Amino acid sequence: MSSAGDQCLKSLSTSNRPPSPQEASVAEEFRQLCDQKLKVVDTRIAALEHALEELKAQRAIIEEEEHRCPDVLSAYRRLPSEIIGRFMELACMEDTESSHNTRTHRQVLSFMLVSRVWYQTACGIAHFWSHLDMDLTKSSAEETRRIIVKAANRRERAAELPLSLNIAFSAALPTNSQIVEFIHSLIPRLGALSLHVQVDFISDLQILDILFRHPPSAGALVWSTLHTLRISIQSEHEITAGSELSIPSASFPLLTTAAISASNSIYTSYHMPWSKLLSLDLGPIHQFEIRQYVSILQECITLRSLRLCMRQQIVPYQHTWSNSDHITNLPLITLPHLTRLHLENTDNQDARMKRLLSLLKLPSLRSCTLTILDNGYGSSILSKLTELFQRSECSESMEYLELNLARGLRIDAARTAFINYLNLRFASSNAPMKAQLSVVDTVATAAIRRSLDTVRNGAGSSLDVLMD
Repeated sequence: MSSAGDQCLKSLSTSNRPPSPQEASVAEEFRQLCDQKLKVVDTRIAALEHALEELKAQRAIIEEEEHRCPDVLSAYRRLPSEIIGRFMELACMEDTESSHNTRTHRQVLSFMLVSRVWYQTACGIAHFWSHLDMDLTKSSAEETRRIIVKAANRRERAAELPLSLNIAFSAALPTNSQIVEFIHSLIPRLGALSLHVQVDFISDLQILDILFRHPPSAGALVWSTLHTLRISIQSEHEITAGSELSIPSASFPLLTTAAISASNSIYTSYHMPWSKLLSLDLGPIHQFEIRQYVSILQECITLRSLRLCMRQQIVPYQHTWSNSDHITNLPLITLPHLTRLHLENTDNQDARMKRLLSLLKLPSLRSCTLTILDNGYGSSILSKLTELFQRSECSESMEYLELNLARGLRIDAARTAFINYLNLRFASSNAPMKAQLSVVDTVATAAIRRSLDTVRNGAGSSLDVLMD
């Protein structure tokens, strides 16, 4: 625009007068010129904005690529598989065998999902896979086959380690031949076997003979590495086998730990290499007579640990004792090496448990646990337990005593005898003894609670009393 036009617009911008026709024409030309310039600028801005978006997209791609580098160069990628494996082992470490069997497997599976390297590392830790846990009780034929295939894969991952098998199945399943065949395939490496067999008929009990006694045409079946055998026979109703449950001694040369329970099944007798056992878990066994307990325990000359469980029978109020339970000329059973005794009992089995305790002498006993499984007081059992300690002369070796009494101790001769034993046990010791007393509130404990509160207030913190 010419300088004359500029002067025209300047004069109009500094006044309020209406423009002349010539001034209006000049202003319109100037506006059109500005519009053209704006279009040029807007075009450039649009181009720059488009270029900026492209640059931002490129930046995002570059950032994503850059973020991969720290992961690729991170220290954990350079960790040897041995360290990763050791981390897994420590993370899966449990205090007890049972918890190891269940929780370890779940934790290992979570580690295997981290990466392919972690998966391969977990697969290479043999002892993660040495325990096989199989529940086939309600499995179909296809499910049984799939579970056996998975167990076989775990066996291969366990390399040459001894295997532990915990298996539950129903003896009525048509797939029992596959189950027995799989168990037999593990025999060269099997160190521990826990069987939980569900039976409904007498014929179902033959599964144990098939499992432990191979057909004569195949030769003797030797479980050369098995050191632990646990058999649990479960049934919803009483079954009388009319035969013995026999575990041939020659077939189990290394067997040292055994457990047998048959709460609703009756065998005429039980045969096992008792003299080799270091640990024995008996019961509950249905209609098991005192003479049968005596016959077994007399052979357990090397036993270190014993657990006896006597529970209520199928018919709660039926008298199930035999005449042999009242025989008075049964011999005294001395187990010179036994250090651990665990007793579980229901109230209606008190007579049997007391009779058996009166026949025992345990001079090396160090630990004893008594658990009453129902609402009985347990006082009469406690009296026999006190007599056992005195007869065994094990006061110096005793280190641990645990009493789990459902309803506590009544004020009677049994409690008095037990307290006298404790006084005698610690009479010659100057070591301080800490007692922890747990009182469960009932309608009869109000006076006891008031007395305990008085004693605690007077004795201060040296008396540890828990009120549950």
